[in-house]
Amino acid sequence: MARGRSNLRGVECETETPTQDLLERMYAKVKHKTKTHSKTELERRRRRAAALKRYDQSPRGRYKQQKRNARVRGVPWELTYEQWADIWIRSGKWDRRGNWAEGYVMMRPGDKGAYAVGNVVIGRHEDNAIERNRLAKERRERALLERPAEWYEAEAEGVEPEPEDPYDETPF
Repeated sequence: MARGRSNLRGVECETETPTQDLLERMYAKVKHKTKTHSKTELERRRRRAAALKRYDQSPRGRYKQQKRNARVRGVPWELTYEQWADIWIRSGKWDRRGNWAEGYVMMRPGDKGAYAVGNVVIGRHEDNAIERNRLAKERRERALLERPAEWYEAEAEGVEPEPEDPYDETPF
């Protein structure tokens, strides 16, 4: 194909097709804006990533991870690193720690209270999951029993009850 003027705003083409020329110019702009790192910078980033991975797999990293997970779930955390490590060491289950069926986890009896000395035990993940599911089922059943009578009447009639508006009784 001959090179020459294209119908794209009268731009002189440097490649065989106007579209290809446009794409190459766009790529050149993107390539120019992206930051390239020297080999030493890339090596420094790789070393930093490897160090973070080693830290995350260390006992202190595992402690921070469990503490962070508890905070995300809204569970209070009162264990220091030393107390946490002591609980795991005394259990003798550190090597089998993990969230698979045969793994061991730090559990709170009844999933109540904070992670604190005296309120945690080391048990199998499978047992913790069974207890968690049992408690969730009990909460659902309790919620069904505590529903207002109007809901049962509406349900019998096949009508969806309207939820109560918590702002109905506001004085303004």
